[in-house]
Amino acid sequence: MQSIEPHRASTSSCPCIGFEPLVIDVQDSQISVSSCYHTFPKCQIKSTVLKGWAADNNDQTPWVEVDLLGDKLIGGVVTWPRSDVHIEHQYVKTFNIQYRAGGEAGFEYYMDSGNIVTFVGSENGQDIVLNGFPKKIIARHVRLNVLTFHNHPTMRLEILGCTKRVLPYVNNEYTSPALCDTAAEKCIRIRNNRIRVQWKGMVSAFSSTNLVLSGKFLICNFRSTIVGIEKESTGCEVGYDLCKIGDANDDGKCQVWCHLKEWQVGQSFNLLILVTGDESTELCSVLWSPGRNVITDWNSFIQIIKQV
Repeated sequence: MQSIEPHRASTSSCPCIGFEPLVIDVQDSQISVSSCYHTFPKCQIKSTVLKGWAADNNDQTPWVEVDLLGDKLIGGVVTWPRSDVHIEHQYVKTFNIQYRAGGEAGFEYYMDSGNIVTFVGSENGQDIVLNGFPKKIIARHVRLNVLTFHNHPTMRLEILGCTKRVLPYVNNEYTSPALCDTAAEKCIRIRNNRIRVQWKGMVSAFSSTNLVLSGKFLICNFRSTIVGIEKESTGCEVGYDLCKIGDANDDGKCQVWCHLKEWQVGQSFNLLILVTGDESTELCSVLWSPGRNVITDWNSFIQIIKQV
């Protein structure tokens, strides 16, 4: 099999392409709060509870903290207002984030350009708000500090942990990650150059593995699209066994057939994808853009990020 010559990896953080909610299944013992209003115990921080967690009336610096029991790559937080139509709207308007990995003594603030980031949460009593982190963090403990609120510091919280990630490979002229958000100005245009993406940690129970690639204007031939499975690594030199790519079906998806070596079956392996195109070709992430996003359907959103 022909091997693919490696390029030096980009220094940008590894983009996530799959997420899971981390708070929904935590035990009460994993949740700490600055205080509780007497009828609002800390366990109501979960999205499944309508009232939510509320701080005591006299709490001047309300916060809630979650122990994830191990270091996780965190991609963002989701906040809800109190959902009780019989009570005046209560929600957190702005907050900041502190975090620390396991074994670390002190918390760090989530920062950008040397400044503590102030996140904008709810602006009304209905919206579910996702604040996606432009820079992912590795943390076991995540603390949300309430800065401003409407009527009362009341909220529900979810933390999104990365389940699937890619290590981007780009040509030297590019300094952005190979995956980006769906805004056209933040996509990489490759102009007859290749974007290389390494998907680490795939597992297959079979030696013959079928994959499907889909994308706008994706060309299903060896000259424009290459898929390979890492077979050996010596220092910075990495070799790949190339997969066979068939013609696109009516749905425009490329069919890919890969063969694993006996020792790779059932074990974690790395997959390399290379895409070449003209000046209109882009490679972008499809989950969400960094920053504040309003989620209109939480259940559908969760299914999408789990299935990527």
